[in-house]
Amino acid sequence: MAARTGAGGMHGRRLFCTLLVVLFLVLLLVSPAVLAAPGPANTTITVVMDNNYPPFSFRDADGNLVGYSVDLWKLWEKQTGIPVVITGLEWDEAQQRMVGGEFDVIDTVFYSEERARIYDFTKPYMDIEVPIFFNTNISGISDIDSLNGFVVGMNKGDSTVEEIREHGITVREYPSYEEVVKAAKRGEISVFILDRPGGMYYLHREGIQDQFRTSPPTAISGALHRAVRKGNPDLVALIDNGFDRVPQGDRETLDRKWYGTPLIPAGFLQQGIAAGLVVLAILVVLLVMNRTLKNTVDRKTAELKMQLARSEKAEADLRHSEERNAAILTALPDLLFVLSRDGTFLDFQAPEQAPLLMKRDAIIGRNIRDTGFDPATTDEVLKTISRALDSGTLEHLQYSLTLPGGIQHFEARIIRLDAGRVLGIVRDVTDQKLAEEQLRESQRALATLMSNLPGMAYRCRNDPSWTMEFVSMGCYDLTGYHDSELLLNRRVSYADIIHPDDRAMVWDSVQEGVTRHQPFRMVYRINTATGEEKWVWEQGCGVFSASGTLEALEGFITNITERKLAEQESALKSEELHAAYEEMTATAEELKRNCEELGRSQAALAQARKKLNIINTITFQDIGNAIFSLAGYYELDKNLLPEEKAQNYRAKEIGSIHTIADSLKFAEYYQNLGLNPPRWQPVGQAFLFGISHMDLSRLTRHLDVDGLEIYADPLLETVFFTLADNVLRHGRTATEIRLFSEKTGSGIRIVFEDNGAGIAMEEKELIFARAPATKKGMSLFLAREILEITGITIKETGEPGKGARFEMLVPDGAWRIGPGKT
Repeated sequence: MAARTGAGGMHGRRLFCTLLVVLFLVLLLVSPAVLAAPGPANTTITVVMDNNYPPFSFRDADGNLVGYSVDLWKLWEKQTGIPVVITGLEWDEAQQRMVGGEFDVIDTVFYSEERARIYDFTKPYMDIEVPIFFNTNISGISDIDSLNGFVVGMNKGDSTVEEIREHGITVREYPSYEEVVKAAKRGEISVFILDRPGGMYYLHREGIQDQFRTSPPTAISGALHRAVRKGNPDLVALIDNGFDRVPQGDRETLDRKWYGTPLIPAGFLQQGIAAGLVVLAILVVLLVMNRTLKNTVDRKTAELKMQLARSEKAEADLRHSEERNAAILTALPDLLFVLSRDGTFLDFQAPEQAPLLMKRDAIIGRNIRDTGFDPATTDEVLKTISRALDSGTLEHLQYSLTLPGGIQHFEARIIRLDAGRVLGIVRDVTDQKLAEEQLRESQRALATLMSNLPGMAYRCRNDPSWTMEFVSMGCYDLTGYHDSELLLNRRVSYADIIHPDDRAMVWDSVQEGVTRHQPFRMVYRINTATGEEKWVWEQGCGVFSASGTLEALEGFITNITERKLAEQESALKSEELHAAYEEMTATAEELKRNCEELGRSQAALAQARKKLNIINTITFQDIGNAIFSLAGYYELDKNLLPEEKAQNYRAKEIGSIHTIADSLKFAEYYQNLGLNPPRWQPVGQAFLFGISHMDLSRLTRHLDVDGLEIYADPLLETVFFTLADNVLRHGRTATEIRLFSEKTGSGIRIVFEDNGAGIAMEEKELIFARAPATKKGMSLFLAREILEITGITIKETGEPGKGARFEMLVPDGAWRIGPGKT
């Protein structure tokens, strides 16, 4: 009967459990969260997270991204069937690229109001403590407000960096948790703020965990979330639903993998009930089945043996723990005391070199009043012991003792052990006190120096406002603003003070210096609080971290208005003096040119008088000869009857007439020779004017005298006409002419040449005579006379049979290259 009852009860429980399972499945299927969860918009979901945030996400020795959050996403992928692509980046870069739209989800992110404007957040999945880590040699740090005066290291991109700066605290940013802790190890910083898990991980990895303590969790502690771009609630629901479906057992496996000890299971109560039901079933079975009694006794005996073995193991572990603790206590540099409420020393532990008032055997059992403490210190110690016993909180105490080596300073932390005893942990902080006094003295000396500087020392951010983080007391004398008005742009930014016309120059100069890692120096204007314009000189440089990150700008600015005004006045006087000198120089040059022109004009006048005598002789002699010849030919023509002889004499009469015409034309040119003063003339232009009425279509021309000018008589173009006409008259086989120039040691040579038959050697000098035997030199004679007015010579140097070549040598001072020519 009992067996039947047991079977029926078991059957009922099975039925009850089956109904519970069915009900759970029904609820799961119709759950609003499941119904509301949308499918993925894409075939994959891209996730970005910090690649240096253990144990949640970091890179292993092979560079692979691992961690609690990485494994949790793999479980999400398994539950949803949606592929997940995870990318690990430095935190600041991860946030920038998430905002840029490269990823669907950002993980390991804290909630903040600023981020809530651009993100929709999922449910939090892990609470994170954010304490202050500080060197063990520093005391008095308990919250953010106690960090004033310290440079605080933080991870770049942390949501609370600006919040810390708003408290007036100097923050030095590093690209990762690892770099922050390494900077602390190098001694660059002695205080830093990180999330506790990542901070403790790197402290232990770098082996400096015993050099730093932590404050209680700060107000910036929070929880880890996942976030998506604003306005995407369907994706938030999909993410939350997927993580809700991850089995609790899988989560516990992750907890054991990454934390070493399992978290309290969420289904602990249900498992306890289930275990109770199993035990109850076993008891029922044991009651109804007498024949299993022996087996049950044997099993219980085995359990007792196992329990005994566990107990022995626990005792051994306890001994090992006590030995380990004793070793730790021995290695500690602190003094450990156990005292009663009335101040009696019950036990103590001290390093070998610790400063003590008396030996260990003499201290145990002795009251603190009998150990050499002064009365005031004794009373303060007893009050602290009472507070610790009554409140159960950790109490702090600082005191000094006069020992054989001098005055020593100590810091004690007292905590209650039980109702009547306290543990006192005492550390010698003499060196720290000395360092603090030296620091205060250095700060006092620095403050004195800063207050007496003839200007303003500063530290500011490299932003368009030049946000000041520190300014010296010289700020008011320089700008008219108090330091409190400039700091953090509370009333005005330094950029607002800079003269509008100089702001771009100041920005460019600073950025160039920062980029080159060099000091920057500049002079510019500022407008003070009273509206006064001042000239200032500034020198500064960038402040860089060990990793090369720009942290701030530091420098000095001083007033140079008086010096600048003096420089401007001096520059004005210098300009006036220079202008006067230029005017005097120009006057002297003009006088010199006038004298040279006058000299040339006088020489030309003398030459013209000479020419006038020549023309009187030439003209009348030639015309008289021509008329005499013409009269004779006429008489012969009149008396001769044969027609062909008459025609011959008539041709000679016409030739005489031409001779008279040429003589008159020569006289016209020659009487104008030297009539007008010489002038500067472009050679190329004179040549083109000279040949402008000539038919040179059968000749190819080559000119290379661009920009060349010579000082010559206004009849210069007649010279080129004569030379070209000589080619047409006598160089019948010529097909081209060339005009070019070449420099010589004493001037410049202008060459006119053709490729005709040339001039015989015996005629080269005769062609320039007034009446040569060749009867073709009158024009060349005139050309030579025109050029001689300003000292230019001409001769023919061509090779017979290869063409004529006329060289005109222009002396220095009578030639030049025109403006803009080379």
